[in-house]
Amino acid sequence: MVFLERYGVGAMARYEHVHATLPGDTSASSRYYETDLTEPFVLRDGHLDVPTGPGLGVGPDAGVLRDLTTSTRWLTS
Repeated sequence: MVFLERYGVGAMARYEHVHATLPGDTSASSRYYETDLTEPFVLRDGHLDVPTGPGLGVGPDAGVLRDLTTSTRWLTS
């Protein structure tokens, strides 16, 4: 998680997109995370389905995000 803490979600997403194209670099979410912020990626016969949504193809699970949030602060202009 040091990578994520140091460089942020955007950098992690770019890293994953690049490395997802490399052979042998696919794993189900459950290999690395007990709980994922998105729908879990499931490995089937050595393949992962490519997300089809806009942007990165996936969005955060609001319930998981709410459960993991330790504090919030609203900023106004």
